Amino acid sequence: MTLGEALLMAMRETNNYFKQTSESGEYGISDGIIALKNGYLPGQWIAITGSKLNDGVYRVEGAANGVYALSGGSGDNTPTRDEGAFTGTVYGLGVPPGFIRLCEDIKAFDEGAGRPTAYTSESVANLHSWSRGTNPVTGTPIGWAEAFSARLAPFRRMFAQIDI
Repeated sequence: MTLGEALLMAMRETNNYFKQTSESGEYGISDGIIALKNGYLPGQWIAITGSKLNDGVYRVEGAANGVYALSGGSGDNTPTRDEGAFTGTVYGLGVPPGFIRLCEDIKAFDEGAGRPTAYTSESVANLHSWSRGTNPVTGTPIGWAEAFSARLAPFRRMFAQIDI
């Protein structure tokens, strides 16, 4: 899972995309490069919708004269899938540092290195075994949304701002 994937999942879970600006028009993406009208800053996250292959959340890595290099995307690491021109919308996002740190923890949790962990016990005798943490009410394994529900709560919104 990339950080962009963790961001998109957490944004969907909270119905909060931290939308600041939007622009619609005809765009093309080639090797992670897109030309945009609005001014975006290196390190800022954007959301792309309406494309055939590259909808998702990406981080602006560099900019020159309205041309932006993107990375950290929600599908591949960068939006490299050339699709020709598409009519879509690009949203400038103002993701707070606390939400990004939360998403880094979600990514680590998904990779098995985070705290809290989905595993409650592990033993290594002649046979390796482990137990996954479960919800005491449903008995289902604890996923990232449940493990981080208290930290996600302050970011929750009633209605989504972007349909990704």
